[in-house]
Amino acid sequence: MPEEDLPGVLGKLHKALKKNGKLYVSFKYGEGMTKRGERMFCDFTEKSLPKVLTDAGFSVLEIGITSDIRPGRGEEKWVNAIAALLQ
Repeated sequence: MPEEDLPGVLGKLHKALKKNGKLYVSFKYGEGMTKRGERMFCDFTEKSLPKVLTDAGFSVLEIGITSDIRPGRGEEKWVNAIAALLQ
């Protein structure tokens, strides 16, 4: 999705999340929008993703970096986060 659509999508997820529910998100590791083949990605790092989540009303509980587990793609990194509604 285009990066400018992300706040609206996170807002819908915020509204849909039940009390004490958790949100898991995973993004390609990097900064800004990148095109890979025909697909567009909103890339984030462990430093840039928390602001996006807190701006959408979430509290970041965990954040980490993982390698892609698909064969031949181990060099690709992902930033993952678990968040909850701000209290």
